Order: sequence, then C-alpha cells, then structure tokens
Amino acid sequence: MPRVDPAEYLSLTLQVAPFVRGFPLHDVWLVELQGSSGCTLQDLRNLMTAEGRRSLPLPVRGLFFLRSLLGRIFRLDSKPDKELERTLIEGVPAELAGASLLPPGTPQGPFQTLYILPDEAAYQALNATVHAILSVAIARSNSGHRFFWATYVKPVGRITAVYMRLIDPFRHGVVYPGLESWLKRAWLNRAK
Repeated sequence: MPRVDPAEYLSLTLQVAPFVRGFPLHDVWLVELQGSSGCTLQDLRNLMTAEGRRSLPLPVRGLFFLRSLLGRIFRLDSKPDKELERTLIEGVPAELAGASLLPPGTPQGPFQTLYILPDEAAYQALNATVHAILSVAIARSNSGHRFFWATYVKPVGRITAVYMRLIDPFRHGVVYPGLESWLKRAWLNRAK
C-alpha cells in the first residue's frame, strides 16, 4: 500500500471527523482497486474470510502472530481505560449507529467497531501501547476505486511514541505492502 499525501483522504466528506478530534493523523495509505462498477466495504470485508486470511503473505501472517504473542507475553493488549473506550463507542450518534452494518462496539480482531457504512468505516484500538482510530474509505476513480486506510494515533503514555517507532518500519516495509498485494489479487480473483 503506498503511503500517500493525506490531502486527498482529508478532502473526503467522512463521518469519522468528530471521533478523531484530539487524535493526530499518523499516516494514510491507498490501494487502487481496478475495474468493477461497484465496490463497498462489505465487498472488501467478504474477502476477509478465514480462507482469505490464510492466503495473506507469510511475512504478514508471521508479523501478526509475533505481535499477538508479544502482546500476550508483555500484556500489551490490556485496556488501560475502559471508560475511554466506552466513551467513543457510546458517542456514536443514534442515526449513524442505526445505519451501521454492525453495532458500535462489535469486536473486529484487535479493534472495536465504531461504525461501518457502505463506503466508509471507523474502528478503534485501545491498549497499553496506543489509542488508535482506523478509518477506511472507498472513493470512485477513473480506473475503479481508491481504498484509503488512515490511522490516527493518540498517546496513552510514553510508550506510544517508542512503540510506533518500533512498529512503523514493519508496517511500512512488510505489512502494508503485503496487504496491498493480497487485496489487489483477492479483489481481481473474487469473481472467478
């Protein structure tokens, strides 16, 4: 996934704006999805079956496993402030919660759903290392669709800056490029 200038993502009209107040934008990534007249986040979520996850590149799966293992050993995934977690979830307006494909607070791997709409979604992760909001959005392009992946990070303590410096080389060099190639391949092969 190429890291991109956030200006195009920030120019989109998205529901995530009130949730990310006070969360600095860490980075924005982009995947160009070729073809097809229609593309929704549900289409992309359908690719993430158990079989689909097993087809992720081995280095990506390996790093996910390693992060999970280290998280258990060092208790990195403990929730430092359950009230803070609930505040964002409970702050989802009733109209947005009603339109969401999953109820706010629904677990999605290491994230909790804030909302999922056909063309955008927001999730939060709160643990001992970081309070993050992941915002994903789809926009039409001349050749198909542009899938944006934005990460907002708010420190939970001094560990956040160190943690992000440690994981960013792996995110940038292994995980996101692997996810991009996997997503493009899965997208093109979905109808076969």
